[in-house]
Amino acid sequence: MVLPIAAQSAEIDVDAFNTYSVPPFVASAGRGLDVEVVDYLNRKLQGSYRLKLSVLPRERLLKRHLNSPHRFAGLSLFMAPQFVDDVAQQQFLWSPPLFDDQNMLIFRGAPRSKVQRLEDLKGLRFGGVLGYRYVGFDDMVAAGSLVKENAGSAQASLRQVCLGRVDFTQMSRVMFDALAAESGCADRLVMQAVPQSAPFGRRIMMGRAYPELAAKINEAVEQMPCDREWRRVAAGHRINLPACRGVLR
Repeated sequence: MVLPIAAQSAEIDVDAFNTYSVPPFVASAGRGLDVEVVDYLNRKLQGSYRLKLSVLPRERLLKRHLNSPHRFAGLSLFMAPQFVDDVAQQQFLWSPPLFDDQNMLIFRGAPRSKVQRLEDLKGLRFGGVLGYRYVGFDDMVAAGSLVKENAGSAQASLRQVCLGRVDFTQMSRVMFDALAAESGCADRLVMQAVPQSAPFGRRIMMGRAYPELAAKINEAVEQMPCDREWRRVAAGHRINLPACRGVLR
């Protein structure tokens, strides 16, 4: 009787993917947000599941792991439903937001006038990251009204702006806050929200194979804003957490 009971109580390994290879999501010192989130969740899940972190490009996640959404048995960090065409949240299970973020336009020096709509950017050179989707901008590139220069990473794209090789780039506010100091021209960079964009919650996207795991993760994420240690981690990465709706502990 001992062996079946022990096997039944063993932790189930689940792949946890991070498609961002730049700060604050990863860090050279090894304590990026991806490691912090996975370590936090593994402490909460101890005895039932264990998350195994992998960093891989977004295109590889889409083509290798999400090509059949109903078969996806892992999870992906820092995602939003619109990133994977799941606005209705029917293909995957979604956690509450880990934190809010927003897409920003980054220029070297202020543009002549504030960009009120995407059409104001016609004729400019846009610095993108290979494999990323850019709502609105991709259509403009396809129509020939915007020139796109792809870089291999967000850091490289930001440096392209500093060098004047592109006129602007787009990245999230959280990412820009982490990368600006290493750009080479931080004091000259100007940021504004993408026109008609709204803040979005970065969540954990989960396959439907383990609904029990999703329930446990959702409970853990809801507790994060009231966890003093997690608040310390978030502050270290300049992340604004949702308000604590309970008692700090």
